[in-house]
Amino acid sequence: MNVPASEFLIYGVAISLTSSNPQFKDFVEGTLHNYVNRDQEQSNFNIHIAIQFDEKADIKKSKFRIGNGIYFDNEHQKIAFNHKLFTGEFSKRGNDALDIKGEVLNPFPNTIKQTAKGMFIKNYSYSEMLFHQLYRELILMPVFWILRNKFGKYLMHASAISIGNESLVFLGNDGVGKTTIALQLLQQKDTLFFGDNFLLYDAERIYSFVDTLRVNKKDCDSFLDENKKSKYKKVFEGKSRVHFNYHKDYIAENSIPTSFYVLMQGEENEKRRISEDEFINFTFGINNFVKEFDKFSYAATLIYLFVASKNIVEEELNALKRLVQKDACFLLQVNKNFKEYADLLIK
Repeated sequence: MNVPASEFLIYGVAISLTSSNPQFKDFVEGTLHNYVNRDQEQSNFNIHIAIQFDEKADIKKSKFRIGNGIYFDNEHQKIAFNHKLFTGEFSKRGNDALDIKGEVLNPFPNTIKQTAKGMFIKNYSYSEMLFHQLYRELILMPVFWILRNKFGKYLMHASAISIGNESLVFLGNDGVGKTTIALQLLQQKDTLFFGDNFLLYDAERIYSFVDTLRVNKKDCDSFLDENKKSKYKKVFEGKSRVHFNYHKDYIAENSIPTSFYVLMQGEENEKRRISEDEFINFTFGINNFVKEFDKFSYAATLIYLFVASKNIVEEELNALKRLVQKDACFLLQVNKNFKEYADLLIK
């Protein structure tokens, strides 16, 4: 039996989610806490998502194989695919609506392999891993695909903050320090948050996308001691991690960026100017490396349903060129134990 639908609105993309699993619903509602009931925004595209945990998979293969377990049915305008954890289906419903169905193959495995993983892999939790995969493949990436291909809002793998009249963007690969630098700077007065992983942009502005900060349980007290507790809401507690979401009062509005930084670790702390073209090359290089982005997900197959005559890659490049035009771009190299980011940035 489905629990009542959850409703979200992300930059004009309206999402309705039903699921037979209340815990998964709580996970998604907590993750997208800041996008619930945003009635002031207009809906330009609608996605209905149904994710089942307690039924036998009945998603049928479509007629023609695209490849890698993905099948396309042109007559009924749908795509079916097989993930190792679930099966899924995208169905087009007009030019401004999409139905997504997902069915979990084995929601609660009790195998020797899973038991061993839980014992020997640090922070491993099957349910959290499953929930994150479902959220990513059936909710987040389809939304980002629609924003990119239909509404000209693109993704950058970056954190960003607003402080005073400045908006600072920190681009980087996984683990290089995007979240660390953002959280350190957010301790300063009058600082607002755009996000620490996914940053949306168009040719004129950057747009926040804030889901959750996932903190190991043993680190929760120190995390909250170092940061203002009023800024965070605990939205989900898993086996080994607690998920916090940022309070909406501390999230930045869309803004014209004033400077861009490419982050990397090194022995010395250094900031040096780079050209706009260098920053653009870093952006696309890092985006292509990040498997969380939509080109690595099943959402990329939506091109078979929503065929676009325009060159999306060229439009994305042109938007980024316009965004960084006349703004300061830097390479920021920092030691992994460095804390005084503010001092380095103003040098």
